[in-house]
Amino acid sequence: MRRDVIFARAKHFYDLQHYAEALSLHSELVREFPHYSNGYLGLGNEYFRTGQYDTAAQFYERAVALAEPANLTDAETQSLIVAI
Repeated sequence: MRRDVIFARAKHFYDLQHYAEALSLHSELVREFPHYSNGYLGLGNEYFRTGQYDTAAQFYERAVALAEPANLTDAETQSLIVAI
C-alpha cells in the first residue's frame, strides 16, 4: 500500500536524523491520506526534534484526535503511546 511505503521511507529518514527529508515525506503522507494519524505524529516528531515545540504540539494534537483505537493496528497504537 502506498501509504505504508511513504511512512516507511519517512521513518527511515527520521531514524537517520534527516529531518528535512522525513518532514517532506510526512507532509506528502498527510496530503494524500489526511485521516492517517501517524502522518501527523511524524510531523510532530520532526518539528519537536528541530525545536519547534508549538508546531509539534499542534501536530501531536491532530494525531491524537484522529486516532480511533478501533481503527489502529497494534503497531500504530504503540507508536502513538511512545510519542506521547
